[in-house]
Amino acid sequence: MTQTTHNDIDGEYFDWMIQKKEDTYQVTFKNTRYHDPFNATLNKNREPMSLQGLIYTLRHQHIRVGDAIKANLIMPWKTILPIRFIVKEKTPLSLHNKMISTYKIQLEIDLIFGKFLPKSTLWVTEKKPHILLKQSGLNKKYEISAIR
Repeated sequence: MTQTTHNDIDGEYFDWMIQKKEDTYQVTFKNTRYHDPFNATLNKNREPMSLQGLIYTLRHQHIRVGDAIKANLIMPWKTILPIRFIVKEKTPLSLHNKMISTYKIQLEIDLIFGKFLPKSTLWVTEKKPHILLKQSGLNKKYEISAIR
């Protein structure tokens, strides 16, 4: 997996690469704004995935209200957090003057203190593939820029 991020809004500038080896993942992270490289080795048994990878995997899953999907989220540059997606409800979402049937999904850390930490909310289309339309959390909101 590789990711290049140049996000002026959030001030994020990095190149990130994860390579699966026999029993490990090799992580290379470089902050392109400050030219700081980092390397790490992670144990393979935790099966980490990036948020983009998790959302892609979610696209084709059969989901329904009440489901809890667990995974291990890898965040730059080597943090692995157990998380869960909890399908809260089906709800219509008005986006770009169009009503869309969605699942509202809460993303939270799957640890005892995760109940008390801030959560993110995702809205994905009810119809497969479940496309991410909107995300909010940690005082930030993102929406898909166009609907066809």
